[in-house]
Amino acid sequence: MRVTYRNNTKKKKILKGVKGFFGRRKNYNIAIDAVKRAQKNAYIGRKQLKRNQRRLWIQRINNFLRNFGIKYSSIDFSKISLNRRSISELLSRNINMDVVNTIFPNLQIKESNFVKLEK
Repeated sequence: MRVTYRNNTKKKKILKGVKGFFGRRKNYNIAIDAVKRAQKNAYIGRKQLKRNQRRLWIQRINNFLRNFGIKYSSIDFSKISLNRRSISELLSRNINMDVVNTIFPNLQIKESNFVKLEK
C-alpha cells in the first residue's frame, strides 16, 4: 500500500507558495529554498515596518515640540497616558492648544511660546 497523499499535499503547498516568482520555480527543490527565503524576508519586513513606524511617530512629536522650543528627549512618557502613535496622530491633525495641554500637562504649552523657524 502506497501512501502519497501527505507528500503531494506538502509539494502542492510549497509550489503554491512560489506562485508569481521568477525563475525555475517549478523545480521542487529550488522552490523550497525560495519559499524559505520569502518567509524569512517577510518576517524581517514586518519587524522593520514596526520600527520605521515608531521612528515616524517620534519624528512627528519631536517636530511639533521643537516649534515650542522643547526637546523630545526632555519628555517623560511614563507620566503620559497616551502612546506615541496616538499622540502623533492627534498632533498631526489637531493643533488645538487645549488638546496639546491635555496630552502634555506638565509642559503648559501656550500659543505665545511658538517659535517661528527661519528657513
